[in-house]
Amino acid sequence: MKRLHWFLWGALLAVALPAGAQKLSKEEKAVRQEKGLAEAQALLESRQFEVEILHVYPQGGGDVSRFNPRGRITVKDSVAEGNLPFFGRAYSLPYGEGGGIEFDAPMKNPQVKMLKKKKKQSVMFSFSVPGKGDTYQITIEMMGGDGCSVFLVSNNRTQISYSGKIKALERKDKEI
Repeated sequence: MKRLHWFLWGALLAVALPAGAQKLSKEEKAVRQEKGLAEAQALLESRQFEVEILHVYPQGGGDVSRFNPRGRITVKDSVAEGNLPFFGRAYSLPYGEGGGIEFDAPMKNPQVKMLKKKKKQSVMFSFSVPGKGDTYQITIEMMGGDGCSVFLVSNNRTQISYSGKIKALERKDKEI
């Protein structure tokens, strides 16, 4: 019984010691975070990306992702195309147009900004785009990696936010 006891302790130590040795120092974390922010900034400045919406957060409510809302925003050069779910209050929309948010138009006032608050650093890409009888102010925020948050403010609806994954668009070079 004692041998089994010592064997289990030895096995536990053999598993626990290498895991503790893999922790990153503060300098390594800072370098990794700076690299992630630089990559995020380059992606947003390229204006060649796609955001896949995975979660929806209406104003005054929780995550409504259980209804499986999926959406997408595609930015190609100076044009933004989007199809987003909407849960919330609409103030003045034509009859029968209270569904999701759709747009496909040139962006107005696109800007990329680096934000640095205490410990939080992020890159923001904001623009406005006209939709069907409405104008949307959209802000995409990245902290590095492939996750992002999207904030949407409308003239005729309550504001809403989303979270999802962002990726670069695949370049299709045509050979002649």
